[in-house]
Amino acid sequence: MGSRRLSLLTRMVIFSALYFLGGILGRESSFIGGTVALVWPPSGIALAAVILYGYRFWPGVALGAFFFAAAQGNTSLAFIFLTAAGNTVGALACAYLLERFVKFNPSMERVRDVAGLVALASMLGTTVNAGFTVMGLCYSGQLGWEAMFPKMMEWWVPNAMAGLVVTPFILSWAVKSHLTWKPLVMLEAACCATGLVLGTLVSFTTWYAHGIQNYPLAYLPYPFLVWGALRFGQRGAATGTLLVASVAIYQLLQSRGPFVTASERESLMLIGSYIGVLGVTNMLLAAVGIERFRAERAVQESERRYRGVVEDQAELICRFGPNGLLTFVNGAYCRFHRKTREELLGKRFEPNLVVGEREVSLSEFTSVGLREPVASFDGRVVRPDGDVVWQMCTVRRLVDDEEGGHEFQAVIQDVTRRRQIEEQLRQSQRMEAIGQLAGGIAHDFNNLLIIIKGYMTLLLNNQGYDEKTVATLKKVLTAGERASSLTQQLLTFSRKQALRFQVLNLNTVLQETTHMLGRLIGENIRLTLSCSEPAPHIRADAGMLQQVLLNLAVNARDAMKQGGDLHFSTSEIRVGETYVMLKGKGRPGEFSCLTVRDTGSGIPPKDIPRIFEPFFTTKPDGEGTGLGLATVFGIVQQHDGWVTVDSEVGKGTVFRIYLPCIEPSKSGELGGTQTEIRVVGGTETILVVEDEGPLREVVRSILESYGYRVFDAPDAAAALEIWRNHREEIDMLMTDMILPDGPSGKDLADRLLGENPALRVLYTSGYNMDEFRKQMPLDEGDNFLPKPYHPQMLAQAIASRLRNQVPGPAK
Repeated sequence: MGSRRLSLLTRMVIFSALYFLGGILGRESSFIGGTVALVWPPSGIALAAVILYGYRFWPGVALGAFFFAAAQGNTSLAFIFLTAAGNTVGALACAYLLERFVKFNPSMERVRDVAGLVALASMLGTTVNAGFTVMGLCYSGQLGWEAMFPKMMEWWVPNAMAGLVVTPFILSWAVKSHLTWKPLVMLEAACCATGLVLGTLVSFTTWYAHGIQNYPLAYLPYPFLVWGALRFGQRGAATGTLLVASVAIYQLLQSRGPFVTASERESLMLIGSYIGVLGVTNMLLAAVGIERFRAERAVQESERRYRGVVEDQAELICRFGPNGLLTFVNGAYCRFHRKTREELLGKRFEPNLVVGEREVSLSEFTSVGLREPVASFDGRVVRPDGDVVWQMCTVRRLVDDEEGGHEFQAVIQDVTRRRQIEEQLRQSQRMEAIGQLAGGIAHDFNNLLIIIKGYMTLLLNNQGYDEKTVATLKKVLTAGERASSLTQQLLTFSRKQALRFQVLNLNTVLQETTHMLGRLIGENIRLTLSCSEPAPHIRADAGMLQQVLLNLAVNARDAMKQGGDLHFSTSEIRVGETYVMLKGKGRPGEFSCLTVRDTGSGIPPKDIPRIFEPFFTTKPDGEGTGLGLATVFGIVQQHDGWVTVDSEVGKGTVFRIYLPCIEPSKSGELGGTQTEIRVVGGTETILVVEDEGPLREVVRSILESYGYRVFDAPDAAAALEIWRNHREEIDMLMTDMILPDGPSGKDLADRLLGENPALRVLYTSGYNMDEFRKQMPLDEGDNFLPKPYHPQMLAQAIASRLRNQVPGPAK
């Protein structure tokens, strides 16, 4: 606090000294016998001090005014005190008016700041100074009261002139300038100052020595004053005004210059008007120049932002008038059309946009705004290189408020990728819907097949038929097996096939499978194989993976009627984010890639989106079921992978299957080793829960044929009723995983196991086991029998579960 008071006190002392010196300078430059000054510097100094340091600086102003008034030899205390009070109150009044009405900024970079300084401070506020001083003269008896108002004018003019000449000079050098004083700027300032000094000296000092006293040369400094005001702001303007005013007043005191007349008062009026006009004009020019400079900076910043928003955008942006002629295009628009900006501007805007089967006309664009100011169009566009892309064009009507005219702005975005993703989503949803339908049909059909094959097996086990009947029954059973194969493919496509996963060496699976393909594909097709090292390892169902290879080989064979090349290869690749974005499928990570390449007839582009749909085929009637590639698709999806296809008509097709990699150290079968169990019967009691009545009956018949005692129920409620009545007799529960109208098979088993932990449980279903793992926990000890199954498989699973053994493959 002490240092701040000392600093303020020090500034006041320095100011008082400056005020005193300014008063001496004003007195020495007075006219009419030293009674009238044209510019009174102390008034300008006081106003600048209060503006810069605030109202609290008034003691310094009062101190300086008091000492200077006392030093003039005037013994009237009324004059001394009123003069000091007038200079102090006048400065405070001017500062208050400026702050109150214009929010004055000492930098004077706004026209309103200059106008406020001229009107409120120089013209209005200084009347306070003049009024107090004249009242002091009147109270001291040095002036009659009848001469008060005429005398006020004589005192008001020098105070007002100080506000135009002295105050701006102090303020402009006390605040920070908007200029950066680089070497070139400093050189320009030196040139301007030199020209101003020479022009002023010629105007007010040397002209009379050359006999040209009748020429009005007072205008010579003007070009340099304008230069200084426009280029160097208020510092240049105020400094130039002070220089010209000082030289002009000094030369007038020497009776030299263009304003010397026979009357000294007339000379003062002329030079006062000259300096006043000079000061006001210079300050206004400087303020206008600074505002223009800031406006240009704002325009540059706006342009920079505009370029960041418009010019550097990937979207195509253009503007055109009602006549369709382009008035603006950005860089992306030029690059898309492969033309320069000059080649495009003034040319007619052509949308070339096809929505559905209709081409959008320019009139539809120019009619925007009659009802709605914005409209969007989404359609196909042919690029200059012939490629077809999808674009979304948003058109906005722009209105010129000043002229009342309008034009249109079009923002065109490439939405090809979005349309591809939407199409892939629709395709995925369509495949999912087809898969749900196919899975439901296959599941129901599986139950029927179990019934057919079960009863056929029971009939064949009866030894009372002749050979012809036995042969007929075997044909029916064989047809049932073929039907089971078709339903298995449908379940595989719908991802409801029960799989047995194990860790596999992909190269080994491929080598073992290709050994079997020679006879299948024929001798006119050359089969080649290349395997990557180290070998990729995957977690998969070996049988399903062989089915994929088999189906792709058959598909390739059918595409090469005249022979060709069929190549299988494996590799390990890393899938990145870019691939996922471009392809719209898969996920980042390490994957094994199985590639199947043929040199067949290829697939037409229009058919590629549908080749994985079940029952879709390009083969002639009777040559394909349409389930081969659908099965491939379903198996790969079940293995958490994806498949891609690239094809060119007449050159061949490439299928790539991506499956997640696992660590080679984990290779080997998951779980235990399968063991074969001899199929035997038993005398235990089994509770069978199956909602399909015919299937339940055939299961009961099969189990009874092996000697078991069987209770059967259609749902959990009926099973619980049987359990309550025969709890001590039941040794095993065989239940479908999905039961109608109540608890699931797992829920039923958990309840019965809670009452009898020794109960054996066997689950069965035609759906994928993984689906149930997501819905409910399954203990490792639980066994699972997938549908459809042979009677022998059923008996084997029952026997192994009753003996706590894992069932092996049926014989």
